[in-house]
Parts: sequence; structure tokens; C-alpha cells
Amino acid sequence: MLSGIFPFLLSLTRPHAFFLASQGGNKGALSALVQNAVSLYILASLSGEAKRKMLDSGLSQAELNKIIAEGIEWAKGQPK
Repeated sequence: MLSGIFPFLLSLTRPHAFFLASQGGNKGALSALVQNAVSLYILASLSGEAKRKMLDSGLSQAELNKIIAEGIEWAKGQPK
């Protein structure tokens, strides 16, 4: 899943570090940027996979809404 993003991340490290430094970014700014980029990539990948699986399942929108509502109600009843 992440194999496509790692070469990109490796190629952006040095130039982006210089850019962030020139903009007043601190030492951890690039690390935070990379962490955010990877998080967004993972979220997008998982969202796409979930959407494909839902479409392939044959569930109607009403059935999906019911499952989601039941899940929300269950979660609300869990101790915090």
C-alpha cells in the first residue's frame, strides 16, 4: 500500500528541509510534514478500499445507513 509513496518521501527530504529552514521552520517541521502526508495517504487509501468493498457488497444506501446508525448508538453506549 505505501510502496508508492516512499520513493517520493525520500526524494523530498533534502529540498523540503532547505525550504522549511528558509521559511523559519524548526528542525521537526519536515518530520511533521512527512507524518501528515503519510497519514493523509493512508486515510485516502483506506477510504477508497472501504468504498470499493461497500459498492461490491450490494448493500443499499438504506441498509448502510442503518448499520452506521447502529454502530454510532453502540459506540455512544460504551464507557469513556
